[in-house]
Amino acid sequence: MKRQEMRAVVLSPGVVRGTLGFISIEKMYHRLSAGKNSGTTEIEKLQKSVGEVVDELESLAGILESENMHSEASIIRTHVLFLRDPEFQKKVCYEIQTHLVSAETALERALIEFSEAMVKAGNPLLSERIMDFKDIVLRVRMKMSETAQSLFAELGIEARNHVAALEELFPSVVLEAKKWGIQGLIVGRGTHLSHAAIMAKSFGIPAVKIESIEQLKAWNGSEVLIDGEESRVVLEPGAGEAPSMLPPLSLPARMDLPVKVWLNVTDPELLKGDWTSAAEGIGLYRTEVLFMQNEADFPSEEEQYVVYRRLFSQCVGFPVTIRTLDIGGDKTLPHFSMGPQENPYMGLRAHRVYRFHPELFISQMKAILRAKLAGSELRILYPMVGDADELSFIQGLVRKALRSLRSSGTGHTENFLQGILLEVPGAVWNLENLLGRIDFISVGTNDLLQFFLACDRNNANVSASCRPENPGFLRMLKYIVDTAKRFEKKLSICGEMAADADFIPVLVGLGFEHISVDVHSLQTVTQALARLNVESCTALARDCMSARSTSEARNLMNRFNGNSMQRGVPFREETNDVDPVCGMVVFTADNHLSAFRRGRRYYFCSKGCMDRFSSEKVQKGARK
Repeated sequence: MKRQEMRAVVLSPGVVRGTLGFISIEKMYHRLSAGKNSGTTEIEKLQKSVGEVVDELESLAGILESENMHSEASIIRTHVLFLRDPEFQKKVCYEIQTHLVSAETALERALIEFSEAMVKAGNPLLSERIMDFKDIVLRVRMKMSETAQSLFAELGIEARNHVAALEELFPSVVLEAKKWGIQGLIVGRGTHLSHAAIMAKSFGIPAVKIESIEQLKAWNGSEVLIDGEESRVVLEPGAGEAPSMLPPLSLPARMDLPVKVWLNVTDPELLKGDWTSAAEGIGLYRTEVLFMQNEADFPSEEEQYVVYRRLFSQCVGFPVTIRTLDIGGDKTLPHFSMGPQENPYMGLRAHRVYRFHPELFISQMKAILRAKLAGSELRILYPMVGDADELSFIQGLVRKALRSLRSSGTGHTENFLQGILLEVPGAVWNLENLLGRIDFISVGTNDLLQFFLACDRNNANVSASCRPENPGFLRMLKYIVDTAKRFEKKLSICGEMAADADFIPVLVGLGFEHISVDVHSLQTVTQALARLNVESCTALARDCMSARSTSEARNLMNRFNGNSMQRGVPFREETNDVDPVCGMVVFTADNHLSAFRRGRRYYFCSKGCMDRFSSEKVQKGARK
């Protein structure tokens, strides 16, 4: 076929070229069996499928959180709220019981009713939520079907070379595209306001909309170019018309900075661009993401070995820090039950899981030790260690893994460093007893801060109190720095605090010499460090530690940085979980304090707020 060019509306910017793969969501949607009504069985099927989808979405949100993509995780958690909405579940069950329809048909009717209400509301943002609801219904229907498979599975192992064409852009499509390494997306419906478009932008996946997606069927398997700069799609483009892949990540060259900068990674595939010229090495490789992406079971030793080997092959000559499996908290697995947990963050996590399943740690350790290549320094990091007894337990499992490798004659390394991720306050005050048994320390500020302040950083109602500039917390960090230097142990810091330009001057002033950040923060952090004077930072840190309140410390940092810091987790009203009267985030599941207005259900913390909401509605009506 000859070259053809089409005009396009850009939903997510970027320029990319690949093989066109046409995916029919509508065809798959209608192919899913509707089944027959069998009364109670249909409700049980619905509840089972909804529960499984909720677990998967929670896992996806955990993956995004671990990649510091908090806004994207919030979008996924919005879908969980939809599924847990008692009104939604009540509506579907009512259709099944009253009209004797299948669960699939009942879901369809709920979708139609919801869509009509959103359209009547006349709000474009609310209209975009129709796509989210349709996405949720599709997820549940696929879960009900035994024959359903991934959208991109038919593209096979060459999926990473493809640009996918689909009728509509859903958040789940974007997540699948990220997972499969799809180069770009061409759709027939969707806008830049949609959650799916927002996620595509965050993941760096170019996406455009064209007028007639159907015409691309005839071009399936052809070369295609998405040109977000010129708002066009080109079929069978010329050889010199555009690059055959996305340009490499633009990273700053390594400079003479007051601290050394390392990289946090979740997937070896994310190590694009010449990162070796910008960073000292891998400061944190989060292995739990590999486990969370495996939906059916734990990855085998061999599966892990392949991924770790790929990581080392991209880091020859550089140190690589691998954090051992840290499931629990907000990182759940759909195929593994943690049992009853009132507080998951302080429940069954990391090495505590190994008390019941030591084979998980031993299998991972063997894969890591086998994968290590000559020329790279291996640093193994143990999370959630609180005292010497826990460290002894972990190191005992390491010895078991080594004995197993030796007895089987399997090639492996015995040359590696061991460290702890300091995120339990108890470990800080046990630090002197721990340092004689390890080689290095990394401070995980996210958990350390929330445990120190007894404040759940993911709880929107209290997150404003979870502030790293707390003078007591800063003094604890200073104690860690001074103790590590006294024992001559290398110390680094990771977590959100390390990547926040507002806090970097304080960290430098406290004496941190190594920080580890995600790749998308590398440029900002490097630029912030290049502007700093160590003596001024030391004075700032000293003043903040001596401050009489968190607010006073914040004001000192504001004056130093020349800005006004805003702390706390922003929640959009459209997530339907904010009391519109007092602003408190509230539960939607089993919450009978709700009201429906203009195609949207509002939830309240108390009867007083609900009555006030209704009263204001009446007053507004009277004024009209």
